[in-house]
Amino acid sequence: MSPQNDNHLLLRMKSVENRTGLKCSQIYARIKEHNFPAFIKIGPASVARLEQEMNELRKKINQR
Repeated sequence: MSPQNDNHLLLRMKSVENRTGLKCSQIYARIKEHNFPAFIKIGPASVARLEQEMNELRKKINQR
């Protein structure tokens, strides 16, 4: 068994909402405007986001 790499943790929509303070519709609007990284499809009706991408996005927002 290999050690877990934190850069590859997947976050579901609720976690993304909690971390960003944005609602689902706001997140999808920003994705459409190319101002937010797209989700990764992990199942027929499931999407997730890489935790590392969320951390980088949060750093960008905090620098403003």
